[in-house]
Amino acid sequence: LHDFRDVLYYPAVAVLDGRNPYDAATFLEAYPVARPFAPYAPTTLLLHLPFGLLPYRVAEWAHFGLNTGLILLLAFVCLRACNLPITVSAVFGLGALILLSRPAHMTAMRSAT
Repeated sequence: LHDFRDVLYYPAVAVLDGRNPYDAATFLEAYPVARPFAPYAPTTLLLHLPFGLLPYRVAEWAHFGLNTGLILLLAFVCLRACNLPITVSAVFGLGALILLSRPAHMTAMRSAT
């Protein structure tokens, strides 16, 4: 469960440091990662660049909080789209059900190491 560290955080830090995260040898030598940065689109780096400005643990928690908030937003939007009553318990209940799905579980686990 080191995806946040290896795929999101340290590649963004490398860009901010002026290094090329796609250069595997340099990236592995400069940062405490287990594997080289895969050939993801550069937009991945751009999207996660703000996390690279934070210390690692703070960025990790911020990413986890953002993902949790987005899951609750998804639950809210789903309830609204289905014309169901929107209550705090309904949003959190549907959010919990969404987290039980495999894709949401993997997204949440990507944030938690």
